[in-house]
Amino acid sequence: PNSYGARTNLACALRLAGRFAEAEQELKKLIDAGEGHVEVLYNLGLLYLDWDKGEPTAEAITRLQTSAGIFEMYRQEEAQYCIKRVPLPEV
Repeated sequence: PNSYGARTNLACALRLAGRFAEAEQELKKLIDAGEGHVEVLYNLGLLYLDWDKGEPTAEAITRLQTSAGIFEMYRQEEAQYCIKRVPLPEV
């Protein structure tokens, strides 16, 4: 898939199928292409939360910490996106 929507949907489907490394690869391709940054960050955060459901390993903890950082970036990006799209009323 070459379109942003198709690639995002593919990444989500791969995540839901438990094919986490492939989903990560698709989302990172979107980030590298500079496409859909806010939605991609959100989906990447979800991916890292879903990735490790078993015993906590150092790698799992790193992914969870990365997820927290990604959700913070998402929060900031979403705020900026909303400000750009919906002008705030003058006070």
